[in-house]
Amino acid sequence: MRSFMETVPLRELRGLGGKLGERVRAATGLEPEAACRELMRVPLGELQRHLGEAQGAAVWRLAQGIDTEEVVPNLKRKQFLSFKSFQPLVPSLEALEPWLANLAEELAERIRDDPTRIPKSLVLQHRGGLEENHARNWTAGKTAALTKTISRTCPFPSGPVSAASIIAAARRVLREKVDAPFPCSRLAIGATDFEEVPRGPQITSFFARPAAPLPTASSSSGRRRLAEEDEETGGATRGVGSAMQQPHQQQQQQPHPFPQQQQQQQQQQQQQQQ
Repeated sequence: MRSFMETVPLRELRGLGGKLGERVRAATGLEPEAACRELMRVPLGELQRHLGEAQGAAVWRLAQGIDTEEVVPNLKRKQFLSFKSFQPLVPSLEALEPWLANLAEELAERIRDDPTRIPKSLVLQHRGGLEENHARNWTAGKTAALTKTISRTCPFPSGPVSAASIIAAARRVLREKVDAPFPCSRLAIGATDFEEVPRGPQITSFFARPAAPLPTASSSSGRRRLAEEDEETGGATRGVGSAMQQPHQQQQQQPHPFPQQQQQQQQQQQQQQQ
């Protein structure tokens, strides 16, 4: 770990790009492009004297490659990127087509491997001809002085993910948003701004449940009467519940078992009324 950290530029250390980085440079006189080995030589006490006890100790541990923070797993990437550097440089779109097809197919495959998300934006990164000191700055680790790479975005093609749609979108970005696309020394295409694929409703939600019948006064009173009788008889009347729930009006409409006796009773009632 120490041998690796010795070659890392200070500006790539986490947390040293803002005000804390300015304080570290003021205290040590080191430039952002300086290798981390220079900061390793600064004693812990001197860093604490300039930065304070807590921040001085944090910067010292950072330079040594010591990190005590808990690792939080993040299994989902925020961006997929496929890229290719060219040497010699690619002179035209026709010469770029095979590489563009390879990058698009690789990107499409990575997106299809995660069917739970869809990208909203397509990213194209382009670098033109290399500056004169590019190779020297790369060897020296001066990444800030390397030839600039521009980045352009457009909406990700709608519909099923395919290499053909990605190639068409990348061509359009090269023609419309890159001033001098050729010669090209590096090209990258990627997908970003992911969002979760909405889950469709369950098939059972398309079938409406039948509405329950509204209770009537007679049925409600009948149920209350049955409940009271069940409490008294221990449930002995449950078998005759349907018979007890018949309307009283229907019982009166049934024929009298003795028609002659019924006629005599009616005549007696009429005589008494007269």
